[in-house]
Amino acid sequence: MTSRTRPNGTMPMESLIHDVAHHRFAIALGAENSAFISYYEKDHHLVLDHTEVPVAFGGRGIGARLAQAVFDHLRTTGQRVELECSFLKRFVTLHPEYAAIVVPAPGS
Repeated sequence: MTSRTRPNGTMPMESLIHDVAHHRFAIALGAENSAFISYYEKDHHLVLDHTEVPVAFGGRGIGARLAQAVFDHLRTTGQRVELECSFLKRFVTLHPEYAAIVVPAPGS
């Protein structure tokens, strides 16, 4: 993991895997583990509905680095997102530079 992390703690884009078949963005954490953000498509945007980091890798900032890589990728590709995941909602609150790509959820 550390060899794929930049000195400033961010992940290079090539570490992010877009697994279209399983509707998720993932990063490998060794040979047998991964952290991921799942999504589904709605109208003309993606709904990010869940973030998961294996318990053994918790507390290392992996979820935040994964979120940053996903939001950077989506911003670069011009994709807009809706957030159902509470972790990602909190992340965007702390990182307002990503707010421009967030579509308000219905009823909010």
